Amino acid sequence: MYFPLVISVVLVALWLAGGIVYGWWKRFYGWFVALGSLGAVGGAALLVILFVGPYWKVIYDTVIQPG
Repeated sequence: MYFPLVISVVLVALWLAGGIVYGWWKRFYGWFVALGSLGAVGGAALLVILFVGPYWKVIYDTVIQPG
């Protein structure tokens, strides 16, 4: 049930993280801004998973998957 939520959040977070790493690689901004941006993207992804779907239910349905 929450599998599409987790997959979409992970894909968007990876896409944004890839853009951040590319920007750092091309020296558009420094390492401090890149790390802060990666933290913000990771934090936003975590907040979406925590508050859009009940956290333990999401972990149970997507990672453990009984039966």
